[in-house]
Parts: sequence; C-alpha cells; structure tokens
Amino acid sequence: MVITELYRHSVGDNPVWKLRALGQDWADGLDSLARAYGVDVE
Repeated sequence: MVITELYRHSVGDNPVWKLRALGQDWADGLDSLARAYGVDVE
C-alpha cells in the first residue's frame, strides 16, 4: 500500500523537496490484501 511519495524536483536552479499523497487500493478489501501476504484472517 502506497500512502505518500517524497521526491526532489528542480525549479530553475533550485532543488525543491515535494511530498505527494498517493492512494492505492486493493479491489477486494483489506481481508483479501492480508490473505495475499499470508496472514490468516477469520
């Protein structure tokens, strides 16, 4: 699951740090995501 991304961007000659919020969803929900990584869900 990706929540944020931190990256460096240049504006002219000045480097600028940027933070971008990202959302990545699991289509079948949290239970399915946990099972895909080997977690037993009851």
